[in-house]
Amino acid sequence: MSREGEGLRILVAGAGGRMGRALREVLEADPRDRAVGWVDPGSAEEGVLGALEDAEGPADGVIEFTCPGAVAGIARTCADRGWPLVSGTTGVTAQDDRALEGAARKIPVLRAANMSLGLAIVRRCMREVARLAPPETEMEIVEIHHRGKRDAPSGTARALFELWASMRGGVEVAGRAGATGPAEPGDVGLHAVRLGDVVGEHQILWSLPGGERLDLTHRVADRRSFARGAVWALRRVVGRRPGLYGFDDAFEEGASLAGPLGED
Repeated sequence: MSREGEGLRILVAGAGGRMGRALREVLEADPRDRAVGWVDPGSAEEGVLGALEDAEGPADGVIEFTCPGAVAGIARTCADRGWPLVSGTTGVTAQDDRALEGAARKIPVLRAANMSLGLAIVRRCMREVARLAPPETEMEIVEIHHRGKRDAPSGTARALFELWASMRGGVEVAGRAGATGPAEPGDVGLHAVRLGDVVGEHQILWSLPGGERLDLTHRVADRRSFARGAVWALRRVVGRRPGLYGFDDAFEEGASLAGPLGED
């Protein structure tokens, strides 16, 4: 059963990063949940293993926002200890991916590039556009993030493209420069902007036949929105069967990586 109405004992990996600091603020303000360990392992797997093993317990689960290369060790440790895992690191390595998939055979693993309720609503809107719009409809995605973001396009932008492509097909085009020639039918441009301290913005732009435009924009002004979403997601997967889940799986319906979450 999920623990929606109960407090959680949470291990946080990536305590020194932007999301780690946001999680600290959220957990300190919520009397239900508490952190039983703060781990800032860097990218070395040995550091991850040691820090998690030394963390206080018992824990109900782990939330990690670390960096590519660190995720594999976290996933394996969580699987060994039986800790459900919510993983929010983007731009992960192939080794990280394999470790998350392996851990999901033993524990519930929720992996998401963006843990925003607003983005979950955007995805639902995208499904409706994909279902209803004419075949000639064209789409582009523009994402804007702070100057310190390490990967581009964002993991969220890629996930939005993949959602569209799963329903309508398409070819990802990472930006455009030079004499590219006309866009080919089915091309979907993903454009990255790095600007100041912007927390996150994603614009989905459609062109419909007959001169119509449809734009859908999601903006985040406070990083704690993602932190609250991560805590909520962990609460929803604690007690679930092992498997690899997406953020939409935390709702009663929606796209899923591993099928429905099952009965509460």
